[in-house]
Amino acid sequence: MKKERRILPLVTASVDGAVGELCLTRPQQRNAINDHMIEQVLSLCQWFDQHEGVKVVILRGEGAAFSAGMDIDLFRHGTAKQMAAAADLTRQMVERITMMNAVVVAAIHGSCVGVSSIMLAAACDLRYAARDTAFFLPEINLGIPVSYSGMSGLAKSLGSALTLEMALLGRPVPTERLYQKNFLNGIFEPQDLLTESRDIAAQLTRSSALVLRMTKQQMAHDIRTLASAHHSFQFISDLGAALVDPESMGIRNDYLRRLRDPDAPTRGA
Repeated sequence: MKKERRILPLVTASVDGAVGELCLTRPQQRNAINDHMIEQVLSLCQWFDQHEGVKVVILRGEGAAFSAGMDIDLFRHGTAKQMAAAADLTRQMVERITMMNAVVVAAIHGSCVGVSSIMLAAACDLRYAARDTAFFLPEINLGIPVSYSGMSGLAKSLGSALTLEMALLGRPVPTERLYQKNFLNGIFEPQDLLTESRDIAAQLTRSSALVLRMTKQQMAHDIRTLASAHHSFQFISDLGAALVDPESMGIRNDYLRRLRDPDAPTRGA
């Protein structure tokens, strides 16, 4: 199979034989997710599925981070309905990745922040991270709740105790702990992550495409069920209440002020 490449404004895709790569390419914003990025990811998932010879797709981020979560502009200017719509669009992205024909391998580095980014990683079939990757849920610092589908999906992947701890404390969780919880399949030194992930992808290509797909589908059923969880109107109500609650507003404004610091670690949530 010849090499192919498709370049969209916020995401790129490439195919080299039986291996593809899907790369988030918004490095100046640390690959913060917005609706345009999600729409482009959905389009490229379909593009990969049209390449029957592709057995494995590596999902990664360009630049300093895998993803800094949902774009912070949504929390600065968005309404409760807009935030709920973004959460539902994230759910669609998660579901679409679990349904891809190819085995999806996440190569996670830098930071994986917010429910959108962590659920994006959770949608992948295999997950490998650089040792110094920061995983955390900062929504509590923004004075908003994590979406219902996000909480249920993360509880399935991480367990209810760790999910609740991350959601309530909003602080980074060491990669070793996520490895122990079986969320990560392996941890590598930052300089080795992409090479090791590509080696794993190459090993997978030596297996039958049909058997890879059948094995993936057996495990993906429960994930799809969670990703499709009912997006309740109650969540919109909860978001609306949090957006006007004085204490939540104060916490959110303080956090957003800190993010304006040029040395702030993330663009997203």
